[in-house]
Amino acid sequence: QLFTRFDINGDDFLDFPELKKVIRSTSYNPNEPFNNADYVRFCRLTDASVTNGMDAGAFYRLYEMNFGDIDEDYSFVTTNSTRYPLRSVSSKDIAVSKSGPLG
Repeated sequence: QLFTRFDINGDDFLDFPELKKVIRSTSYNPNEPFNNADYVRFCRLTDASVTNGMDAGAFYRLYEMNFGDIDEDYSFVTTNSTRYPLRSVSSKDIAVSKSGPLG
């Protein structure tokens, strides 16, 4: 399970450093900018607690909002030894999703 793979501390939430690792691990660019403001936006988009982080439901809602393909991302992080995944998520994508679903 993708969520569990990145829940490093095992608290059933993805906090800022953990979610940042997800973004960078599933991005074209392993140095993909992802800052605290991006994290806060993701939490708000998914009704997650900024303090606790995203639970599995909130994390998977990102995929429902078209922030990626869960199967591709899982396959990439579990089988690809390079750091060049299938696509990136940018701050612009976050802003667009906040205004409505991506088509």
